[in-house]
Amino acid sequence: MQPLVFGSRAKLSLADAKLIIDAAEKKAAELGVDMNIAVVDESGNLIAFVRMDGARITDVEAAINKASAAVTAGGRFGPGGGMDVRGISSMNADAGSKGLPIRVRGHIVGAVGCSSGTQDEEYAVARAGVEAFIKTLRRSSQE
Repeated sequence: MQPLVFGSRAKLSLADAKLIIDAAEKKAAELGVDMNIAVVDESGNLIAFVRMDGARITDVEAAINKASAAVTAGGRFGPGGGMDVRGISSMNADAGSKGLPIRVRGHIVGAVGCSSGTQDEEYAVARAGVEAFIKTLRRSSQE
């Protein structure tokens, strides 16, 4: 799987967003926490969203806003471990209080935002989604 490319910039596709949400949902289930999970594009516009059965309906907008904020702020949210493999990386986020941006070749292509859990749970769920995307992207770039 390769992200969509327009000009010289990569873009997240709906298939990418679904992959991210599937992995994030799986992590939330492992943690035993129902979440709202949002994936936005490089402009902060919603691509895909899921509200797990027990996630708080009052937190729907929070997940979307966290993802959008991660994109518009450029991913500069403080300390944390990032990933960087062949120009594919996710930026740092401060333990889930913000969304987790997704970078491809140095450009933010989108972000994931989660709500209805603790900060640590939300960060773990968002990171699982981003890691699944990066793993798939890395694998397809080796083919």
